[in-house]
Amino acid sequence: MAKRFGLLRQLTSIAAITCGAAFAPPAAAQNGFDGMWSIEIVADQGDCRPRTVSIEVADGRVSFAGFGATADGDVRSNGTVKAALTHGETVVTARGALDEELGSGRWRSADCRGSWTARRH
Repeated sequence: MAKRFGLLRQLTSIAAITCGAAFAPPAAAQNGFDGMWSIEIVADQGDCRPRTVSIEVADGRVSFAGFGATADGDVRSNGTVKAALTHGETVVTARGALDEELGSGRWRSADCRGSWTARRH
């Protein structure tokens, strides 16, 4: 009887591992949006200065580090962008979409809101 419960536990463990692997998120894969992008940021509400920054998309992940800020986010295979930029205690969230060469969207912080446009380098 003890052997049967031991075997049952092993089978349950194997099933759990197998099911877990089946439902695990897929590994990041290169997508058609990977590369360097120039982003123009403009405020239409609040007192925030316009900026142009270069970001990198690699394996669908957005990354940026500059002027004391860092950004992190992702670009889905359909071009949907979701990212956050942090500068000290200020957090800016951005959403939008990219196509093969251009993109646009909206952003907001506690003090300002605005739009962004993107162009592939």
